[in-house]
Amino acid sequence: MIPIDKADRKLKKRRIFLRILGLVIAAAVVIEGGLMLGVYLTGAMPRALSKSDAIIVLGARVMEDGRLSTTLEYRMEKALEVYRGGYAGWIVTCGGQGANEPRPEADAMAEYLIARGVPDDRILRDTSSANTVENLQNAKALMEARGLSSAIVVTSDYHIERALWLARAEGIGPLAGAASLGQRYRRNRVRATFRETLSWMNHFTGGLLGRVSGLGDAGGGE
Repeated sequence: MIPIDKADRKLKKRRIFLRILGLVIAAAVVIEGGLMLGVYLTGAMPRALSKSDAIIVLGARVMEDGRLSTTLEYRMEKALEVYRGGYAGWIVTCGGQGANEPRPEADAMAEYLIARGVPDDRILRDTSSANTVENLQNAKALMEARGLSSAIVVTSDYHIERALWLARAEGIGPLAGAASLGQRYRRNRVRATFRETLSWMNHFTGGLLGRVSGLGDAGGGE
């Protein structure tokens, strides 16, 4: 039989542990809620465009049958809108070929643009990148080879803020952003926003979260 005082100490320790655990969970919920709100608000905020050298369109999934995913189609619609608005004379399409993709994302994106009247010789293709950082690094190299520097980055609303952080870090600029609709269905929008908060945390921790958890880039989409 356990002495009463020893049992009391164990009970007190358990209560303290549960209180601390509850505080940690509550703090995590508050932080995550704040990050999700931040992703939503930065994606919804209006962004002024200015005349630039090029439009950089970040890649997203190409379906197994060759169709653009909904996310990528929305990005291409926005890029075409910006191009037709006369804001830039070049378009850089970014994205390599994923394991379940029939061809590089950049080639599928270029085909979409050409079919809608954009001259092939005004499109620069990055067909080797696998994430947002590589998208931007390769886009910058393609632009610099042609004497281009300023850019408008086109990507999904939930992704636009971090994409601009990364583009600035790569030295692309002057810089502007144009956000497309991210996801058609609410459940997918919530999922994409949540994934992006993890990428924000990974960014804020200097990549530590990614190294610990194997977190991937959340810039793509279905």
